[in-house]
Amino acid sequence: MPPIRSIFVHLLRKAWKKPLSTLFTLVISLGLIVPVVLYHLLAYRLANDPRLVPESFRHAKNILLVTAHPDDETLFFSPSILYRSEDPSVTRALLVLSLGDYRGLGHIRRTELQRSCASLGIREERCVCLDKEEMQDNPQQWWEEDRIQAVVVKYLQRWDVDLIITFDRGGISGHINHRAVSSAIRFSFSGRIIQALFVSPPVRDSVVTIGKDKTPHHDAYTEMAFLVSNWHAYFRARAAFAQHQSQYSWDRNLYLVILPDFVKHMKRDPSGGGFTHLGKDGVLRTVSGDREVVDARGLTPAEIEFFLKVVPLEPGQKEDFQGVDGMKVTDHDALFHPAPGILPAKADGELVKKNQTAYLEAQGEK
Repeated sequence: MPPIRSIFVHLLRKAWKKPLSTLFTLVISLGLIVPVVLYHLLAYRLANDPRLVPESFRHAKNILLVTAHPDDETLFFSPSILYRSEDPSVTRALLVLSLGDYRGLGHIRRTELQRSCASLGIREERCVCLDKEEMQDNPQQWWEEDRIQAVVVKYLQRWDVDLIITFDRGGISGHINHRAVSSAIRFSFSGRIIQALFVSPPVRDSVVTIGKDKTPHHDAYTEMAFLVSNWHAYFRARAAFAQHQSQYSWDRNLYLVILPDFVKHMKRDPSGGGFTHLGKDGVLRTVSGDREVVDARGLTPAEIEFFLKVVPLEPGQKEDFQGVDGMKVTDHDALFHPAPGILPAKADGELVKKNQTAYLEAQGEK
C-alpha cells in the first residue's frame, strides 16, 4: 500500500474510533489556521483590491484627515491614514479643529499630536491643530457648520487636497463635536459645484469624503472600503497612540487591541447623499438623505437650460416623486441623482473652466 494511502487509512480508522476527539482537533486547527490565512490575504495580498478599496482611495495623491481633537487620528483612523503610507507619491495631512482643551490639557495635547504625526509619517507643516474660540472641545456644544467649512476649504486649497477622510454621520463615538465635523463636510460642497458652473472666477473643488456621502469616481465598488492593517502599520499606529500620554488609559488601550485599529470598515451613507431637485419655481435645491434642504439657489432661465445640458438626467429620473415642500417631480421638473456635489466635477479645474466658458459664450458675453 502506498505511504500516503496508508496514512489516510490510518487517520480514518483513528477518527472512526474517536470521533469527538477528532472533531475537536479539527475545529481547533481550523480556528487557528483560517484567521491567519484570512488576515494574510486581506492585509497583504488583497490590500489594494478594488472590491475592498474604492478607486478614489487607491489613487488619491493629497489626502486630508479632518478630526475634532488630538488622538482622534489614532483612535479611529489609523488604518485609513496609514493606507498607502509607503507610497512616495502620496502626501498626507492632518487637520485637527481643536486643542482638546476640555480638561485644560490643550497645550500638552498639541505637543503630543506633533509626536503622533511624526510616528504616522505626516510632515510637521501638514500636521495642524487649531485653537479657535468658536470650536473648543465641549461634549455639549455643536460647532457651527459654516465655520468648519470655511476652515476646511482654506486647507483644501492650500494643500491641493483630492481626498478627505473624516467621521461618519454618528461621529464614530457619538461625540457632538465629531458629528458636527461630519455634518459640515458632508454637505459642504454641493452648492460650490453649482457656483463653479455659473460664478467667475472658477471655484476649484476636487473633494471626496470616503466612507461618507460623496465621491466623484464612478467605481463599481464605491459602496464601502474595507481596510486591514498589516503588522507594520499596526505597530506604527500603536506607537502613534502612545504619544498621547495624557489620554492613555487601560480602556483606550483595550479599544485599540480589540476594535478598529486592525480593521477599518467604512460604509457610505446608503442614501447616496440625497438628490438635487430643480423645481418649477427655478430653484435648485440639494436635499440630504434625510430630506433636509442643505442648499438652494435660484437659477435664471439661461442657467437652467445650461445646467440641464451639463448635468443630463439619468434614465428613469423623471418618475413621479414626492419632492421638496410637497412638490411632485413631473416631466416639467428635473430630479438629479446623485446631487451635484458628487459629480466628477473638477479633477483639475479644467471642467469648471470649460463649463463657464461655454456658458459665457452661450450668453454672448465672450
